[in-house]
Amino acid sequence: MWEGQRILDEDWVAAATSAQVANPDEENVDWRQGYGFQFWMARHGFRGDGAYGQFCVVLPEQDVVLALTGQSTDMQAVLDAAWQHLLPAVDAVDTDAADTDVAADTALEARLASLGLPPVEGVELHDDADGSYAATGVADGVRLARSGDGWRVTVEVDGGTLTCPVGQGTWAVEGPLAASGARRREGVVAVDVRFVESPHRLRLRLDTGTGTATSSWATQPLHDGPLTLRRPAD
Repeated sequence: MWEGQRILDEDWVAAATSAQVANPDEENVDWRQGYGFQFWMARHGFRGDGAYGQFCVVLPEQDVVLALTGQSTDMQAVLDAAWQHLLPAVDAVDTDAADTDVAADTALEARLASLGLPPVEGVELHDDADGSYAATGVADGVRLARSGDGWRVTVEVDGGTLTCPVGQGTWAVEGPLAASGARRREGVVAVDVRFVESPHRLRLRLDTGTGTATSSWATQPLHDGPLTLRRPAD
């Protein structure tokens, strides 16, 4: 229902979100609860899944929907955390209570605002990092160059060219990309490139002495052809 209007047939919704196929042999407990029409059953409610921990978890009894994104190869652990921490807190809420713990709400808001992915650790980049690198792994070539007061990385990967500024001690964001870099030890530079609208990260490790680089994905990109992890044109 939406604003008093029925959008989907009630009987179909009930069937779609209940077990239609048994799957008791699944390894993970929340995958053993049965399967509906494009919905997984769970120990609590039902859900839609996407790779690496993209979830839409519907909890009808609590009148709650959880939207979860991430880059996890252990998706059961994500649900375990939701059942262990979120569900008891939701069940404990008294919706009729008149008083609100303002201090707790303020502390939670501040904590959530401070959360973020840690940048690459190390010390500032030196001039010897400026150059082109012959790459092995998933990238065909890497260029790390000074750009004004900062740095910029350019990567030839999967038939295309990706480029963005590189933050030091932070993430520099440009369009759909974010990058962070640091010198790990003498002659070794680490640069990570994240695709901010996807769960993917490209790891680059540069050897300034040999002019070579290794490259790898933290999680294999979800695409069938050349890399298309770019923001669509307006």
